[in-house]
Amino acid sequence: MISKNKSMIIQPTKNMGLKISGKNNDKNEVTVLFNPEGRQKGEIVCFTNADAVDKKLSETTNALIIQSPGEYEKMGVFVQSLPFDKNIIYYLEFEGIKLLHLGKIDKILEEKILDPFDGIDILFVALNDKTKNLINQIEPKIFIPIDYTSKNVKLLKDLGLSSNEVLDKFSIKRKELPEKDTKGILLKF
Repeated sequence: MISKNKSMIIQPTKNMGLKISGKNNDKNEVTVLFNPEGRQKGEIVCFTNADAVDKKLSETTNALIIQSPGEYEKMGVFVQSLPFDKNIIYYLEFEGIKLLHLGKIDKILEEKILDPFDGIDILFVALNDKTKNLINQIEPKIFIPIDYTSKNVKLLKDLGLSSNEVLDKFSIKRKELPEKDTKGILLKF
């Protein structure tokens, strides 16, 4: 079980990777990494594309490395991964917050894929011409684009985001999640 009173910290890493940190009820730090490169430490490591697995990482860590579909749990963090096209979708329950990482998906998802993931709090989504439709389909409380570049400025504007409001990291507690409208957060990748 993860403590619901602690802040979850979401930070971008190299090449559109993510580091999500928090503390569990035993006050142990828990870090989940998405698509890490090099020497990054985390208890859970998720790859949205199995071909991108860093072989050195898998040889030098005690982390739970996820690169295929299934259900996993470590240190109070529940992870479910599903295949979609050439990607792996990740659903996590961490610090009482429901997260969905779509990787580089650029298609609308079938309802049967989304059915188990009701009430997504934070959605990590690639910027493309389907992004707005995916956000509307999933209806998260917060969405975070995972591949922001200066080439995506028009897409950002369509989503109500500004490249002038970029954060180095984002901290949130369950009780701080928006209740009504979906909020976009732009991280500095």
